[in-house]
Amino acid sequence: MNDTIAHECPDEELLLAYGLRLLDGPGTAEMEQHLASCDACIAALALAKHRLQVVSDCLAPVPREVAEKVAATPHRAAATSAGGAPALQTARRARLPIPPRWSWPLALAAGLLLVVGVQVRPWPSSDASERTTRAIAVRNTLEVSARTAVVRKEPHPRAEVVATLRRGDTVTIGSEEREWYRVSLPDGTVGWVEQDAFR
Repeated sequence: MNDTIAHECPDEELLLAYGLRLLDGPGTAEMEQHLASCDACIAALALAKHRLQVVSDCLAPVPREVAEKVAATPHRAAATSAGGAPALQTARRARLPIPPRWSWPLALAAGLLLVVGVQVRPWPSSDASERTTRAIAVRNTLEVSARTAVVRKEPHPRAEVVATLRRGDTVTIGSEEREWYRVSLPDGTVGWVEQDAFR
């Protein structure tokens, strides 16, 4: 009996639509059913949400002086005097009007699509026959390749240190969060180690 679940992940556009709550009822239900068994899509949504939050925290209004300088740039005056204005008017009419209430969701969707598209990559696996549950192996051990690695209580660089590993130490990987692995040490200690310690 095959222990793996065969399913196909939705494309980035559907993930974005779900993340921005733009899917209809049946589409939302279908996406939630898929997400119940797909860590890769959950991770992509979480990463996109985090990156969009970072971007929104960094957004600042354009200073009035800058906006005025852009509006008064010479290329606009040159286009008008050289007969470029009619072509510009035609181009403006050819664009579809976007209602103001859709401009932010569309911008967020485009940004999320870019983030997800850049981050999608195949799951690294050295043994394709290993039994898996969702996106991680049921029992996966790794050897520390860094000279030393710190095991922390939480997946954060400033979290409390619970153990220190040396090159060659073997740990059992339990789960993954961002750039961290949740590990179990041979003595029973559980904590988080940055993934770079195993590369």
